[in-house]
Amino acid sequence: MFLPSLDSSSKQVLDYHNETTRHYKETLENLAKVNQTINYVVGTLEELRGSVEDKLNWMMALVGGTGSDDDDDDDDDDDDDDDD
Repeated sequence: MFLPSLDSSSKQVLDYHNETTRHYKETLENLAKVNQTINYVVGTLEELRGSVEDKLNWMMALVGGTGSDDDDDDDDDDDDDDDD
């Protein structure tokens, strides 16, 4: 009477262990997929960032800069005229 109960409990523990192991393997596989996806997205974003920077630099060179330096010089000239 004691042995069948022990055998049944052992089988339940073994079944639970097998199920847990299966879930653990599935989790690791899914985490590997997530990691691959994140690496792909990061790589794509880095390429996109580089491309956008190249285009912005090209546009800046085409336009000749932001023009903020010229505005600052004009303000200084106006201040000098007021002192005369």
